Amino acid sequence: MNQYYSIQGGRRLEGTVTISGAKNAAVAIIPASILAGECCILENLPSIQDVQTLKHILSRMGAQVDFTLDGAHYTYRSARTEEDISGLYVNYAEESTGIALCGEYWSLELDVKPIVEGGFAGFWSQDGVASTLYTPDDVDQTVFTSLCETLAGYDWLHRSEDNWYPAEVQDPDSGVWLPAIRLTVEECSPTGGAFTIHNDGASPLTYGDAYSLEKLVDGVWRTVPVNIMETQNFGWGFNDIAYEIPYGGEDSFRIDWTWLYGTLTDGQYRLVKSVTPAEGQSPVELRAEFTSLYVINGD
Repeated sequence: MNQYYSIQGGRRLEGTVTISGAKNAAVAIIPASILAGECCILENLPSIQDVQTLKHILSRMGAQVDFTLDGAHYTYRSARTEEDISGLYVNYAEESTGIALCGEYWSLELDVKPIVEGGFAGFWSQDGVASTLYTPDDVDQTVFTSLCETLAGYDWLHRSEDNWYPAEVQDPDSGVWLPAIRLTVEECSPTGGAFTIHNDGASPLTYGDAYSLEKLVDGVWRTVPVNIMETQNFGWGFNDIAYEIPYGGEDSFRIDWTWLYGTLTDGQYRLVKSVTPAEGQSPVELRAEFTSLYVINGD
């Protein structure tokens, strides 16, 4: 679905914008900085993917990359695992957040630790290289974690696999691992129900109005047929619309399926909805089980 701005009212546009540095100059100056024998400070760099890529490359080469993003200061560093960098920031608070990043053929664990003096440190290891991201500033933990996931996921995002997203997140209170993107049932009846999509993945996700129902028959999940008597005279379909759920957010909705499936008979059912974790990635099917009268579970 294409994004666009709709401006109404005939009023003139007013406001200010910050002009960033020249892209073509930045992508040449950043790698040239490693030729200097001292610290280089580059200001007003444009916030583009090429700059993020160069930060990652320089860090993997052993450079310490300090940068400012949205007013917060960060230090990003990588090293071969034989060089222990886990003790760079030793005054941790007690609690920490663990996240498992998974793809079809790989997995990666990210550990985010609050610092007693303020700020956060994130640690991960991949391909024999240990990496750390640190900020002393008072940033939101979800923002810091998302930045860690972006840096840690760089290699995977640029490989052939297109299903990169956190498979699980750890609840900091209970320690239980939950699916990062999950569908839960809030209430249901034979005629409809209320559901919630939770997004603890690495990026915003989108979903639409479309859904389907499946019923467990003799141990096999089978698609529930639509009610032909209700639909044969006018056909049926779903609105072509996209809803966005930000990282760390959730969205609740109600469904009345009597127009499509009629009133459900007794049995075990599950709702099936498709969501897209990020632009260009493959959709993910979510399912949540229930009987025609009450919730069984959701994932």
